[in-house]
Amino acid sequence: MDCAPQRSRDAAHWVIRKSAQELCEAMFSEIAQRAKLIDARPLPDVMVFPEGIALERSAKNIYGVLPPSTQDGERVAHELLMDDRQWLVDKTFQFENGDFSQGQFDGTWYGNALENAFSRALDSAEFVVWWHRNPRNKPYAVRVVRAEHDNYFYPDFVVCVKHNPTDNPMQRLLETKDDTKDAARKAKHSPAHYGKVLFLTPDGQRMKWVNDDGSLGDVLDFDDMPSLLKKIAATRPMQSA
Repeated sequence: MDCAPQRSRDAAHWVIRKSAQELCEAMFSEIAQRAKLIDARPLPDVMVFPEGIALERSAKNIYGVLPPSTQDGERVAHELLMDDRQWLVDKTFQFENGDFSQGQFDGTWYGNALENAFSRALDSAEFVVWWHRNPRNKPYAVRVVRAEHDNYFYPDFVVCVKHNPTDNPMQRLLETKDDTKDAARKAKHSPAHYGKVLFLTPDGQRMKWVNDDGSLGDVLDFDDMPSLLKKIAATRPMQSA
């Protein structure tokens, strides 16, 4: 009796089990290459937050303020009674002349001190037209297909820029990430519409660029925002060049 076919199947099964992660990542990479652009829901018309917690004004954030910090969020329970907090929800109101939507500044929006410093630097950059935080798991958020996982990810910042003064404004994606290994994994797929997602990571009281292999790159000097423009322009989608 010829046992060769059985041994071949056993060997194939062993290879598949041993290489399961690599095969899984290869499958998701192939799926990512076929990802289609799908419109998210429109952003809320307004964002609501307790009047007693003053948010910092922002010149270029689309809602005119820096999103709340975690400390601001923790104060909400002390500023509003539980029944009043029911008004702080994502909600759409229907009127005769159209819908009006409000969004809630919940924990998916909160920024830390370093991210707020980066937000202020975006406000000061001449090439930035507008920006906003990109909250996780919202129907109106930008989500990106990962090339090695079945989950999506939500880059932290959507920034509308002019790559040069004669360009039309274009939206780009920036992620501030503590885990540089995860940043390297997320960087395996670049959405065609937005171009390469750029990753930054905290390094003490400063931010550094994350290279594609997960290693740390140069420091981003918030007083030298043209260096950010140079990085963005070098990675813009080909169709916008």
